[in-house]
Amino acid sequence: MIFTGDWIPDYQLARLAGLALDSGTLGPLVDTAMRTSSPGVFAAGNLVHPVDTADVAALDGRHVDAQVEGWPTGSRPGGSQLRITANAPLRWLTPGLWRPGDPAPDRRQLLALADELVRRPVVIVRQGGEVVSRRALPWPAAPGRVFRIPWSVLKHVDTHDGDISIACNDHDCSIVGS
Repeated sequence: MIFTGDWIPDYQLARLAGLALDSGTLGPLVDTAMRTSSPGVFAAGNLVHPVDTADVAALDGRHVDAQVEGWPTGSRPGGSQLRITANAPLRWLTPGLWRPGDPAPDRRQLLALADELVRRPVVIVRQGGEVVSRRALPWPAAPGRVFRIPWSVLKHVDTHDGDISIACNDHDCSIVGS
């Protein structure tokens, strides 16, 4: 167990261990079950992403606890995975991977950080160039604060249509498939 502080993840041990790192958060790349690229290694809280307060990071620990408990009895990822990435003005987004059949992320939210203020974001989900859903959010995306995107915005994503990226601007927040 590693405890970190500051506004960036303490990712040096993850890097030295050869874990895949998320270029946005600088922490380990994780899926919705908080699994890293190394079998049996999980990451949570401010190791995965900076900015959140200690109490919220501790809630991530509760979420990953159930995943860790299931690991020895055979709870293993299977099948394909979708990559979820952030585009400007979002600096990062986590979790960065989703495997069909896996649990929703902690508190059923995607977490992002914006580099500029988006007062009235509209989340638009696209995959394969097509809009699959649209949702206005009543809270802003603001620099220095985690922007929480409800997991339900991905309910119409087709697990066979490719990866997803998220971008926000002054008019909307778009999720664009690759």
